[in-house]
Amino acid sequence: MKLSTTITFLVLFVLVAAFYFLLDPQKKATQPGQGETSMRLLDVEDGDAIREIQIVRASQDERVRLEKHDQTWYVLSPVRAHADQLLVKGLVTALKLSTKARRLLREKDWAEYGLEKPSIKVVIKTEKNKEPRTLLLGDQSPVGEFVYARWEDETDYFLLNADLKKAFDRSAYSLREKRIFRTPSQALSKIYIQTPFGRYDMARVDEGWYWVEPAALLGEPVDKRDVDFVIASVRDFYVKDFMDEKQAGPEPTRFSEWGSLVRLKSDSLDQETLFLGDELPARDAYYALKEGNTGLFVISRTNIHNFFKRMDELSREYRVRISQSVPQLSR
Repeated sequence: MKLSTTITFLVLFVLVAAFYFLLDPQKKATQPGQGETSMRLLDVEDGDAIREIQIVRASQDERVRLEKHDQTWYVLSPVRAHADQLLVKGLVTALKLSTKARRLLREKDWAEYGLEKPSIKVVIKTEKNKEPRTLLLGDQSPVGEFVYARWEDETDYFLLNADLKKAFDRSAYSLREKRIFRTPSQALSKIYIQTPFGRYDMARVDEGWYWVEPAALLGEPVDKRDVDFVIASVRDFYVKDFMDEKQAGPEPTRFSEWGSLVRLKSDSLDQETLFLGDELPARDAYYALKEGNTGLFVISRTNIHNFFKRMDELSREYRVRISQSVPQLSR
């Protein structure tokens, strides 16, 4: 996730949480014959959990389906992909923490509140309750930073913090995992990088890292700061855009073991490989492919170029260091 997105969502979460805790917990709304009702937006029983969320955005004619399997969230529609875990878990938390600012009795047609054909619908299923509940998010209220909302199967409506609607106004792209490498840093055992400049291979032995390639550096220890730089750099590779069904241009899929690539291996011998294909100069990008996946995407060409250039400089610096440490034979 980009830093700006993270910050935006963090602010949203703080606002929602603050609104929840500052609200008078004793404040209830009463309707004739109904007695007191909870002001919590979504009551989830102990031992239950949200397992599926669908976001329907009428303006974009898009329905995004998210589902949790073994504690991991996935996008299942309109594409199948890993979801951005932090972002989706934040949406789940926002649903569970949000409260109704005020419950209201219907006095006009739903169209007056933007609730007849709402711009956003959020469909929710839990582990214990397979029947979906649909939250309708309507127009902005003329009073305060609130929007009109209601549950589809209920006759009344209520006000919600407007930031909740903004949080769910998200495309499939924004909800997809854009980080390329997911292997935890502490689990890495080998880093292999193949570039137009050369090949660079580092392996971890016990607590230290050592050069494997270039051959001139075989067995030389790698400074911790340099290892940290390499790991931080590759883990900072993100998808710039997903191509999916788009036309990718002339022969963009020329990926091979002989081209540029970045490969990470873990202690369990699992590996992740990023293959780089043709350049896309108009977008300052490379076509790219993750080993084992069929989805084509593009990645920043500038970031890749800078990283490859630094790897070449780094290997040169180590070669110079070695040459300077070799004692000169006296004549």
